[in-house]
Amino acid sequence: MPGVDGVLDTGGKARHGLDYERAGNLVLVAERGAWFTYLLCSDRLPTATRSRRLRPEP
Repeated sequence: MPGVDGVLDTGGKARHGLDYERAGNLVLVAERGAWFTYLLCSDRLPTATRSRRLRPEP
């Protein structure tokens, strides 16, 4: 997938200090200069979330 530098599983999350309960099953790591947006899955978000910007993009 364009913009993805890596995918961290359980061991990878632990090595990067991301092994906490709400981190999810897998963590995607963006390539330098890329970022991910929650809008990629906006069809599954609650209605209120679709109408708000959570934070400005870089």
